[in-house]
Amino acid sequence: MITGCSGPAGLDVEVDHVVGEAPPPLGAEGPEAEGFTESWRAPVKLPEGDARFALSAGNVVAGGADGVFAFAATTGEPTWRYAEPGRTLSAWVATDDTVVIESHGTDADDNPADWHVIALDSGTGERLWERTDNEWRLDSGEPVAGTVLGRIGGYEAQGIDARTGETRWSFAAKDVPGGCTAPTGGSDQATGSFLLQLGCGGKDPDRVFGTVDAETGKAQWFRAIREGDRFPLPERRRDLSTYRMGSGAPLLIDWAGNEVRTEDEHARCPCVTLDQGDRTLLAYRVPDLAGRTSGWVSELGEDGVAKPVAELRSSLHSTSIYSAAEGRLYGIGPARPGFPSTTPLLVAMVDGEEVSYAALPVALAENTREDLWFEVAGERVFLAMRREGDTEFVISSYTPAKKAGGAAFDEWTDPCTLLSGVVKEERALPPDDPEYVGEVSVPLTRCSGYLRVGEREPVRSVDLSVVWVAPSAAEAEALLATSGATSESAVGADQEHRDETGTTLLRVGAVIVSVDTFDFEEDQRDKALRGIVTNLRAR
Repeated sequence: MITGCSGPAGLDVEVDHVVGEAPPPLGAEGPEAEGFTESWRAPVKLPEGDARFALSAGNVVAGGADGVFAFAATTGEPTWRYAEPGRTLSAWVATDDTVVIESHGTDADDNPADWHVIALDSGTGERLWERTDNEWRLDSGEPVAGTVLGRIGGYEAQGIDARTGETRWSFAAKDVPGGCTAPTGGSDQATGSFLLQLGCGGKDPDRVFGTVDAETGKAQWFRAIREGDRFPLPERRRDLSTYRMGSGAPLLIDWAGNEVRTEDEHARCPCVTLDQGDRTLLAYRVPDLAGRTSGWVSELGEDGVAKPVAELRSSLHSTSIYSAAEGRLYGIGPARPGFPSTTPLLVAMVDGEEVSYAALPVALAENTREDLWFEVAGERVFLAMRREGDTEFVISSYTPAKKAGGAAFDEWTDPCTLLSGVVKEERALPPDDPEYVGEVSVPLTRCSGYLRVGEREPVRSVDLSVVWVAPSAAEAEALLATSGATSESAVGADQEHRDETGTTLLRVGAVIVSVDTFDFEEDQRDKALRGIVTNLRAR
């Protein structure tokens, strides 16, 4: 353990720094499985909206403004940590073997001051180099080819060797014809390039964007940004830069600056691509006229047209989170989008034109789109998420299992059987459109009936849906716990969760049901729920 002061001459920085033994490295291959089982989980406190995660040198690295932490990817055991008490870690990035961290203190007016950059070995956490320069800033773009992107003031970008701290190259905005200024960065990791946006001081064009080579800093291409264009920087693990041009379909730019468009004019990003050597696959989403979203995997042809080769179920596009490893594309989303916090997460594995699905024994925590990390490597799936209101993220690792994610659908409980004796005239409610979990069609899961409490009372309906039948009661318990359900049930269930709208989630054994009892008095609702629990235990 290292505590005390660190930093170059002239700047003393108090640190809380613990180093450790490097874990074994992860392989590059992704998993192929019928199901998954959790191998480890680790909680970590990170500020809301400020969390980042990465796989590096056999570690899962997690960090925010208060510190950076590493966990062995195969065991979940803590490896190292780094923090600067009383200071803010404003940015950090990771290469395959190095973590580079930027921090600052504050001056008398509470403005950022005393900037500090330190590089650590991402396997052990040991210090590699440090620098202090109040003009130099670490860019948030992902490192490329071992190069970290930095900026000096608003006029020059620098490529820094992440391992040594040496400056590999400098790129000034004046190097682009037209007198542009103020480079800002992102990265295009798979093509070995950094993406820069340049302001041109009111000239025509007013803004341009393009790429520079990550190893040399040499400009590759630049093009104008048109008025009204949106310019989101590319997300991690993208083989093509993605841009949403105006209100139309995304415009995809390849490594040479050429336009690549999807075939469907209604296509929308986030998009992800996977280079398979002899061809490139693109995943994107397309909303239909009814507002439903389907996903497509297309092959990008030499003519720039994307030809659809496989369809992804809509659940994968409710999160639009992807990863890629060793020739496979991976997507993740709730098994049943209508019940995201009570059904397993589904992993789609795209191998060429073949798509297969497997369930993770964990539900999607509510409101986690911005606080969700998903990655695949070493035949494992890694996940980090935080439920709204929680103070901790939970990082989990999952390994392949031979079992599927739940009971076969033809073995699911008939929902109308669960309302028998509870309501009058129970009536099956088929969905408007076929529902799928992966490639399997879900059977009838919803039934409704009515109750009349008294002659002068209005008729009240009870609507029941069988949400999920897990392979075991323990797994069902873990799924429902994501929604905040507890074992304290007033109606005899193993778990129960009620919301403010009149919807109740119940678990008995491995079965999870959702019951809507709108406008019911509490004693009336409890009576109906007890009858449903009795039927669940009698099945």
